[in-house]
Amino acid sequence: MSNKVVFAEGDLSLVEIGAAPDLVAETVELLKDQWPGVSEETRMKAIARSDGATSFTLLLTRKQSKIEGRASSDGATGIKKGDGKVVVAHARLHAAKSTFKNAKALILHSLCVRKELRNHGIGKRLLDAAKAYVVKHAPENKYILLKSR
Repeated sequence: MSNKVVFAEGDLSLVEIGAAPDLVAETVELLKDQWPGVSEETRMKAIARSDGATSFTLLLTRKQSKIEGRASSDGATGIKKGDGKVVVAHARLHAAKSTFKNAKALILHSLCVRKELRNHGIGKRLLDAAKAYVVKHAPENKYILLKSR
């Protein structure tokens, strides 16, 4: 297991994006698929704001061989970057002050799962991993709040 992996369960690993700059471009592609109207520059700025203290971008990755039928933008199958890992899900959390007991909290600002892998419990596993990450790396935050649009 790489030292940048902060959580692993089966073939899935949770990585904080600051420790995995080689996965940024693939993360931007995943976000473009989910929310197509936002510029790449805006996405890159949002990722750059992930400082690991007040803002966290967490990636759930899987070994490349586990993703079937996926082609890169140039038509080649598979992705060669990221130590053989493919980003399967993304979550971004921001620090906030909760109105409940004036406690510190994190707001889950966005969460997405690669389209071809939805309905397999990956989103739930990402939320569970994010919770474990927050408990270990940002324990002063007592709550994770969900943001809805």
